[in-house]
Amino acid sequence: MMIRSNSKRLFYFLTLGMAFVIPIVFNPFSFFRFEMDKIFLFRLLVSVMLAIWLIERGSLKNFWVWCWQRTAVMDLFGVETLQLAFVGVYGLSTIFSIAPAESFWGLMDRGFGLVTVVSLIVFYWLLRGVFAETRRASALVMVIVGTGFMVGLYAILQKFGLEFIPGVHSETLSIARSVVRPIATIGNPNYLGAYLAMILPFGLLLFDGAKRIWQKVLILITIIVQLAALYFTLSRAGWLGAFAGLLFFLFFYIYKLPRQRATIFVVAVALLSVGLFFFGVFGLGGDKRTQDLTFEGGSMYVRLQDFKYAAVKIIERPIFGFGPETYMFLSMDRIYTEKELAIDDRLSDRVHNLLLDTLINIGVVGLIVLITIFVQLFRRAWRGFFSGQDVSRQIVILTAASALVAYLVQVQFHFDTIVTSLLVIICFVLISDFEVKRAEEDVSSVSSKLTTPVALLAGVVLVVGVVWHVGEMVVNAMLI
Repeated sequence: MMIRSNSKRLFYFLTLGMAFVIPIVFNPFSFFRFEMDKIFLFRLLVSVMLAIWLIERGSLKNFWVWCWQRTAVMDLFGVETLQLAFVGVYGLSTIFSIAPAESFWGLMDRGFGLVTVVSLIVFYWLLRGVFAETRRASALVMVIVGTGFMVGLYAILQKFGLEFIPGVHSETLSIARSVVRPIATIGNPNYLGAYLAMILPFGLLLFDGAKRIWQKVLILITIIVQLAALYFTLSRAGWLGAFAGLLFFLFFYIYKLPRQRATIFVVAVALLSVGLFFFGVFGLGGDKRTQDLTFEGGSMYVRLQDFKYAAVKIIERPIFGFGPETYMFLSMDRIYTEKELAIDDRLSDRVHNLLLDTLINIGVVGLIVLITIFVQLFRRAWRGFFSGQDVSRQIVILTAASALVAYLVQVQFHFDTIVTSLLVIICFVLISDFEVKRAEEDVSSVSSKLTTPVALLAGVVLVVGVVWHVGEMVVNAMLI
């Protein structure tokens, strides 16, 4: 979505703020301290952005002209067309869901219903063209890396017992082992591991582009902090995702880009370090975590039971699934083994595998659309990376693609959070905008006069979005 410069500037600063605030914000006094307030804040800000965009359209005529012009240039199987198809499938699955309310709003402690998915897609469309300039993309990357440094540093402090915020707790590997797994501002060690795995390539991008020694040293310290925090999470999905993302980055960096020895060395050391995480050579709980690397016990055994159950259950409703956010209701009927209950007696609300979760939520049709979206996005990244553009644009594409590789690997053993989803959309935008150099949109059709219908529509979007989500935050705080 190419928009006027005034909106671009506003969306630019709003996105920088979101990249900082969404990972950082949480309310230690609320019942659901972390994820839900992040989701409410994200949806609120998207509502503000949408209202701004509507106001800039000016009239319904300009709105429909924009829709016509936009659809006229969309490829039948392009990323944007497939996103609309994905929303359509998500909507149909919600209508025919076994729990329509949960599918629409999301579970009260997860929030990944239709409303959040639509907000993510709208966010992508509003951001198209905003970060097409290298300097703006660089600013966004610096915010992402700087925020990751603060989150990682907080996680390290938690690991060693330094906690300054009341009501926050660090999870343990098990009561018997009493191994601290920091949660920082993300709320769960596995969520934290997924977040850190995705932002590591962005630090490498900054390191490669740094011109002065002190800049490289500062960025190197940031990367080390993030790696240490990633290790302390003891999240094997996060480790595996980080390893895949770093390996992807290193391979294509050496294959295509002008190579800096310092960058290759840092990536290689980071890759080796993450590989060693699985052997527990650094101690501090990692040695105990390796004891769970078996399908006969530990959390992997529990996950395997969910995998088996979901694979059989999907046969009952294969086309559009059971509806988003419904696995918790299905798992109530699952037979739990004594071994499983001894390890973890909690009710599963996710399968912890992107493919199986998608099949359960929105069926085979939804899974095909989702896979095709990522295939087309990586094709877009391939074209942009090998198109002969300047190196500064190529390495941004490589970084975003590497972060997506890290994401896709780790969600085969885990699931989405709003922080990782935000990063996914940012990566989508960077790849799409950097694939080719885009010209500014012709804004001659944009009215300088705001008409009453559009003003009312924008007002409704703004008021409902703000009041609704602020109210949700207040209710969340009162639940305690």
